Amino acid sequence: MKCCPHCKVQLEADPERCPLCHNATEPALGPSYRAYPPLPVLAHRGGLYRFLQFLSAVAGIVAVALNLSLGHEVWWSLFVLAGIGCGWLCLLVFIRKRHNPMKVLVWQVALCMVLSVLWDLATGWHRWSVEFVIPSVLLCAMVTTVVLVFALHIPPAESAIYAFILILLDIIPLGLLLGGVCHFVYLSITCVAAGVVYLAALCMLIPGTFFSQLRRRFHL
Repeated sequence: MKCCPHCKVQLEADPERCPLCHNATEPALGPSYRAYPPLPVLAHRGGLYRFLQFLSAVAGIVAVALNLSLGHEVWWSLFVLAGIGCGWLCLLVFIRKRHNPMKVLVWQVALCMVLSVLWDLATGWHRWSVEFVIPSVLLCAMVTTVVLVFALHIPPAESAIYAFILILLDIIPLGLLLGGVCHFVYLSITCVAAGVVYLAALCMLIPGTFFSQLRRRFHL
């Protein structure tokens, strides 16, 4: 029987080189080695999440305490608590979908749009969510999609359906424009135009992949 002094393992056969590290083997005349090398104990990754939970709890408690001590005619601490909740919601979605960057992007875009409208409604509905946030988020998402596809070498079959979902979300600024909800129309018009260009790129540059993904996903 031979052993590998580098990997600290015994080999039942008598190979000239270790199948793990390919170094030369030696006769097992020295100290007896384990059948498997010892594995280092990995640090538990939950410590960061627990620390963030602790910071969130401290921030919420301090905000409520200050609100009560300085006067509670206006409950601004509720906005702090809501902001912490929104941050954790986005973080949990990112953790849940982290294995698919394109899916993470689409989920974060949808969350940002919904949460911005809810915040706008909660602060008196000044329409900043529909005039600025939603078009800006969609424009950034389209650019980010292109960057992710080229940077991570994502196949067109995996990115086409998520790009199409962003195009469907682009209908929202179009509907707001047609309904006369937006007074600042330039950003929404730019977003809608970018969505049309995006759709044309999918239909003309990767038509086979795009339409096959539509038929497969939507059972057309």
